Amino acid sequence: MTRAPVSNPHSRTRRGAVIVGAIVASVALASTACAPQSPEAGGKPSKPSVAAPSAKPSAPGALKPGGGSASLTAPTDSSVPASPSPSGPTSSNGQGIQVDPATLPTGDPGVSTHRIGPAQDSKHTSDGSAQFRTNCRFSHMRYDDPIVAPGQPGASHLHAFFGNTAINANTTPGTVATTGNSTCEGGTANRTAYWAPAVIDTATNTAVVSTDDPHALQVYYKTGYDGVRPETIQNFPTGLRMIAGNARSTTSQERVSYSCTEGNGPQIANSASFPNCAPGQILVMSIGFPQCWDGVNLDSPDHKSHMAYGAGWPDKGCPSTHPVPLAQVTQNYRYRVTSNTANWRLVSDVGVAPGISGHADWMNGWDPAVFQRVVDNCYKPSRDCSMNLLGDGWMLGDI
Repeated sequence: MTRAPVSNPHSRTRRGAVIVGAIVASVALASTACAPQSPEAGGKPSKPSVAAPSAKPSAPGALKPGGGSASLTAPTDSSVPASPSPSGPTSSNGQGIQVDPATLPTGDPGVSTHRIGPAQDSKHTSDGSAQFRTNCRFSHMRYDDPIVAPGQPGASHLHAFFGNTAINANTTPGTVATTGNSTCEGGTANRTAYWAPAVIDTATNTAVVSTDDPHALQVYYKTGYDGVRPETIQNFPTGLRMIAGNARSTTSQERVSYSCTEGNGPQIANSASFPNCAPGQILVMSIGFPQCWDGVNLDSPDHKSHMAYGAGWPDKGCPSTHPVPLAQVTQNYRYRVTSNTANWRLVSDVGVAPGISGHADWMNGWDPAVFQRVVDNCYKPSRDCSMNLLGDGWMLGDI
């Protein structure tokens, strides 16, 4: 178990997500998957990102039009399922739906520098909560999980990675913040690694991923909803990592939800499983992470016990067992609908309804000095720093 002291270290136009490439599925029971190659490093010109302030949020959960959110309690263990799948090819080695690595989509190469520039918007008075939001492009897919299966390439089900472009099974908390490009706004100011199980269209055995959407992953860093007051928030400790959601779940999860947004179709929110979104809409998977740290352990055997959710609204704060308040992370994965979502599955949806096995991982790769500006200028004064605002006249820029 890794330990650390309590002290803290310090829009391009949205385009539709595409259903990428034919993916050849394997049904061989003893097959194992090879990890695809990481995208090649590269760079793009900087352009400041600006977003209008969101409406008064009700909780840091599912994405709604306009940047608001919906209320989503703590899920249980997150591991790889191994039971038969109701549709699509399966494997008995616990990797869910199998795909040919040669057909996996190529993601954004990211950039190798910090992208911070003058703000084109200003922070806003909030409702007693505090908000900061940012976007990341899709990076790559691998059968790796450096939290659950560190040093074991190909040991996991297929994951879609965002943020740090160098993430693989051998990534460590010591390397995530110092190596790799970043596909997130702000560039290498945010080398955090975000990942979730890949979404597969089982009708055609193709991967569903937003390769050309600069908002393929929208990340909320908020507080004030689970009773943790904004002015108490501390910076993320270097080396922290955590998991939210449960890959073995067989029923709905209160911190995992799905929605249909945008386009001409039903505006569905807080669905426990994949909703039937119309073509042209965005299906959003939202996963809320705990924000209270035990102040000692940067990880735990189940990758969850060192963290806890807030004790409750309005101001009960963090539980005594986990007294250190951090920003609450919510990962909102966005998929443009171009086929029948009734056939969509998470690769970990083995023997359960679509989306029931929702889960995600987070490994801290923030430049601590940059995120400290968010803590000081957004959380401490209880401000809504909208999208990418650092609250001091500067903001994270596009990559």
